[in-house]
Amino acid sequence: MSSAPVKVTTVDRILDASLKLFNEQGFHRVPAMRIAETLGISPGHMAYHFKNKNDLLLALFPRLEKTLEDVIHIEMPHAAPSSIDRALNILKALWNYRFFFIELPQLVQDDLGLLDSCVKLEERMLSMLECSYARRVAEGVMQPIKPPNSNRTMAKCVWRSWIDWVRAEQITHPGQQSPSKESAYEAMMVGYCLMQPYLNPGYLDDVVAALKKRLLIELPTDANTAPPQALPA
Repeated sequence: MSSAPVKVTTVDRILDASLKLFNEQGFHRVPAMRIAETLGISPGHMAYHFKNKNDLLLALFPRLEKTLEDVIHIEMPHAAPSSIDRALNILKALWNYRFFFIELPQLVQDDLGLLDSCVKLEERMLSMLECSYARRVAEGVMQPIKPPNSNRTMAKCVWRSWIDWVRAEQITHPGQQSPSKESAYEAMMVGYCLMQPYLNPGYLDDVVAALKKRLLIELPTDANTAPPQALPA
């Protein structure tokens, strides 16, 4: 027996449309009326569910949290190719909610509660990365990071490189719906570049080979490259 189709509520439709418009045009450039017009509903109908855009923002943030929390709780080994899947899923989540990270300094000024939620979310992401490094050390594929550096320092560097990647992609390709596989590959390689002094060479070679296969790309050998392919949704 086939299951009944999932009913999409008006609230879900409003949040989906808002997220799309905020990502494409920016939170502060999208008036609430434009969201209503996109959905074909009256401003009053939308205001019944969300009084203002700040309410939309606060309703969208738990979606981002859940998406990243789902990634955090995936149990996967660090052997290639499984080791790259979590990072790729994080990049996809950051891109799908990119307006948060691009406009965060302005957004948190409007709502200090959002700032507290963002800090806590980042803390969970950093803890996940720290645990990932500790597990690699325990598995013998990574050397311990010695003082004055630490797993926390490495986690911050990798996390912030991913945020910078989202911002750079939006600046250089403002109209794209999805980043290219080549761009995702480069974002991943920045993280592994930071980790390279601590990773066993054989393990790093396996991860890079798996990453190239996963994204169906090869390192460019000359200036004549094929058109970029989009990162799978």
